[in-house]
Amino acid sequence: QPGDLWVLAGSLPPGLPASFYAEVIDLLHRSGARAFLDTSGEPLRLGCAARPALIKPNAAEAQELTGQVIDSPADAARAAGRFLSQGIELVALSMGAHGLVLASTSQAVWARPPAVVVTNPTGAGDSLLAGLVWALQWGLPLVDVARWGVAAGTASAMREGVSVGSRSQVEAVRSQVEVIDLKPGTA
Repeated sequence: QPGDLWVLAGSLPPGLPASFYAEVIDLLHRSGARAFLDTSGEPLRLGCAARPALIKPNAAEAQELTGQVIDSPADAARAAGRFLSQGIELVALSMGAHGLVLASTSQAVWARPPAVVVTNPTGAGDSLLAGLVWALQWGLPLVDVARWGVAAGTASAMREGVSVGSRSQVEAVRSQVEVIDLKPGTA
């Protein structure tokens, strides 16, 4: 449906071509839907060429595709600029415990999580993406989108096992997330 949002995430099952996500993104574009992509390697590279609305690489994945070393938020903003120049609307470049750089062509922010005890980081990136999707669906400004994403990922990492934080846990973390403006594509 036009206006629908699809999240394409994870490794591809054996037997699917590396171009699978790119092909799905093309189909979604033709139907008027938006695609968010969270994968790695060749499927990410090919998927980026199809211009999804959002990509969520981690620092290692972005470094692999751009050839740029990513050791700081400024590095992440520069790498995000490379993806944005391909026609991608939003780049959510996750840096683990160091937070997230969320960038569009007009704005880039670094959202830093509070210092917390990480119990299990498995699934935190998925929760971060869920927080971003939720905030974008509500039409929130980029600063708030970044804050909700980092809060959801951080709340997830604080929990035992692979699970997500409750709404109240995410809100409590959200109030502690610091957001710093960066210069898009540079810094």
